Amino acid sequence: MRTYYDLFNLEKDADKQDIRRAFHRLAKQLHPDVSKDDGLFVEVLVAYKTIIDDEKRLAYNNRISDGGFRPPARVVCPACGGDRVHCNHCSYRGYVLKAVPVMVPIPTDLCHGAVFAFPLREIKNKRYAFFMVDTLYLKVMVLDR
Repeated sequence: MRTYYDLFNLEKDADKQDIRRAFHRLAKQLHPDVSKDDGLFVEVLVAYKTIIDDEKRLAYNNRISDGGFRPPARVVCPACGGDRVHCNHCSYRGYVLKAVPVMVPIPTDLCHGAVFAFPLREIKNKRYAFFMVDTLYLKVMVLDR
């Protein structure tokens, strides 16, 4: 699983100055005026806003260390319904980024420590424009009760 730190090529304990440098380097390369892949620029922007803020960074670090990562998805803008018309909520994009819960059917024949992949791109739901990650990898941990 690629984390925001991997995206910036930083260690988890990087200071704010290193984060800003890495963000500016990537922003220059991936800005929509320079690059055609604006989805990656949006991902970099969300990552930067998350790890530059101390409170959000702590919550993010807890999520990735617990394995409770919720994949970011482009969700159709609730204000304009994706029409992109005069909408300040989504800045005329028609979507907003949001961490969403995903219902994953877990096979019953998996044993402790098994890893299986769930293709997020196959989820058909009108609320989600698309997920920014292709596949969700899950590691099974069996707890005795």
